[in-house]
Amino acid sequence: MKSVYAFLLSAVCCWGVSIAQNNVLINDNANRPDNASLGVTNNGLSWSEGGISASPSITANQIQFDANGTNGTDYATVDLSTLSPAWNSVLTNNTGIIEWRFNMRIVTNKLTGFSNGGNGVAYVLASNSSNLTTGEGYAVVLGNPGTIKPIRLVRYTGGLDDNANLTNYHVRRRFFSR
Repeated sequence: MKSVYAFLLSAVCCWGVSIAQNNVLINDNANRPDNASLGVTNNGLSWSEGGISASPSITANQIQFDANGTNGTDYATVDLSTLSPAWNSVLTNNTGIIEWRFNMRIVTNKLTGFSNGGNGVAYVLASNSSNLTTGEGYAVVLGNPGTIKPIRLVRYTGGLDDNANLTNYHVRRRFFSR
């Protein structure tokens, strides 16, 4: 994979990536004044915002995406390839254990997934593109057709904007249901 990006949808309180012996490479707890743009992480890396409305903002110390009736995908990324040599974008070439910490919170009980007109929340662990509607990578997702809404570790190809592009690697079935 060329570069690794982090991706968030919905409201997130804090997130980070660490490697080796808790050497935190990136951290953002959104603890800053309300702003229509995400700005930079706590350790100075710039956010890039994209998607149909590019609506992420800092609100009440949370990263939020406004999904008020807008169909489409919104996302925010941070390019981790700038962290070399501490971070290798080929995950298996890193010398220590990679650990991701994140918090996803939703404001709807209608998580139908990532297909047209659906609702889904994802945290991308690794991607080969900053355009998450065309790239491929790995993500932890909430959102699935049906009544059971499991949390899933998935591999996606052809973008993270269609349920057909997702392959489950691990599913926690009774995590969330409505």
